[in-house]
Amino acid sequence: MVGRFALVIAILTAALQSYAARAQTEPCMACRVMRPISDCDDAAMAHPPSGAVSVVGTVVEANGASACGTEIGLDLIRSSQAALSQRITVDIGPCLLWRQGDTIRVMVDATPSPDGRYKLRACK
Repeated sequence: MVGRFALVIAILTAALQSYAARAQTEPCMACRVMRPISDCDDAAMAHPPSGAVSVVGTVVEANGASACGTEIGLDLIRSSQAALSQRITVDIGPCLLWRQGDTIRVMVDATPSPDGRYKLRACK
């Protein structure tokens, strides 16, 4: 029994050390100030930049942390690209505040990452 416990502890220790080593090679930005997600204005929403999609959606969930930021789930109200699904995951990066139930007007990359997440972009 004690031998199994020691083995489990050794495996967990090795796994955590490997995770910690990987995390240290990818430094994240420290936030000096947290700020709310900025809504894009009507002109930007009507004419998204090349490679971007304008979306209006309701924040419905936090899917946990991405590498150095946060992922939120959005139920779309409308978007400039008809092919988007009803719910998308957006990597909003670090230092942004939001609340579940907020309706936000933002730009995201037109093409999601291989894992299906859309990356938040500047409005213009």
